[in-house]
Amino acid sequence: MSNEPITSDLPGWPEIDFSEFGPVERRPLGRIQKLTARFLGRNWITIPHVTHHDEIDITLFEDVASAGMRHTDDKVTVIPPLTKAVVRP
Repeated sequence: MSNEPITSDLPGWPEIDFSEFGPVERRPLGRIQKLTARFLGRNWITIPHVTHHDEIDITLFEDVASAGMRHTDDKVTVIPPLTKAVVRP
């Protein structure tokens, strides 16, 4: 295993003159900020990013939810019945 940093193959940061947007004050990072930045950067590069999507037909659910509506102007959301279904023993 190499002791070379993981980010050694990445291109450098672009040079941006932030003084265009107002006064700039540079202050050194504290120890915790440096450690946090190093670990977050490492994890962002090394941990795979996964997104999972499921599709479900909720037509029957919407029909039942809208049948219990008191006013036609009320909006139907899935949160209350879904919470009730999850909590139900």
